[in-house]
Amino acid sequence: MNEKLEDLMYRAGLTAQGCWDSMDQYDREAIMDFAKLVADAEREACALLCDEHGDKWADGNDEWCNGQATASYYCAIAIRARGEQEQPR
Repeated sequence: MNEKLEDLMYRAGLTAQGCWDSMDQYDREAIMDFAKLVADAEREACALLCDEHGDKWADGNDEWCNGQATASYYCAIAIRARGEQEQPR
């Protein structure tokens, strides 16, 4: 488990008074899977906003508009790539 996830679990109260330690492996894995699903959904929502922004600029007739569209699409690609990196458990 990485430090960021540990901090989030602490802030959510999952590590209070041994809560995490008293859970069985199934419960721990379910919480970790849920955290990944939430992160994936939020990441995709952000990438879609970038795609939408790019689509708005893609119809422009000048270089500046095309640059804005390209930058937006690259941001969407970078955001999605973060989800493809191996997540430590």
